[in-house]
Amino acid sequence: MALMLTGCGFEPLYASKPDSDVAAALSSISVDAPEDRETQLVTNALFLGLNTTGAKGEARYSLRLKSVSSVSNLAIERDSRVTRANYRQTVSYALSDIKTGRIVLKGNSTRAASYNKVASEFANDQAELNARERTSKAIAEDIRMQIALKLKQGGLEADEDGK
Repeated sequence: MALMLTGCGFEPLYASKPDSDVAAALSSISVDAPEDRETQLVTNALFLGLNTTGAKGEARYSLRLKSVSSVSNLAIERDSRVTRANYRQTVSYALSDIKTGRIVLKGNSTRAASYNKVASEFANDQAELNARERTSKAIAEDIRMQIALKLKQGGLEADEDGK
């Protein structure tokens, strides 16, 4: 099986090569301080996924995040009770080279998580918090994978507009 995979051009994303070490590059990313709770949850998940300390002195790249979230009602009963809600979060990110200040990668990641609403306000708050945590982890993983893929495809070069 391994022989067949090598013949088709399959190559693991984190394979070490002399000219490309994705794991080392990911660990050289510093994530900027979050502005709000939603961004903080994504930042915390990214620290684990990037295997970084967050110290800008050692970092080569700086990652800036901006989060927008909303809650919408999905299921409304005839008596106006909401029984299901949807939490949706979108995070815009920009990865900059610390030395030059130029943006080398930018994008968005959106995730949603649904949860049940019951008579207990505490249970509803916990369900929404759980939905926030699930979307934040999924977004952090998506951002990490987008950066890793870009690194694997040939590195991080500044955008044409340089901003």
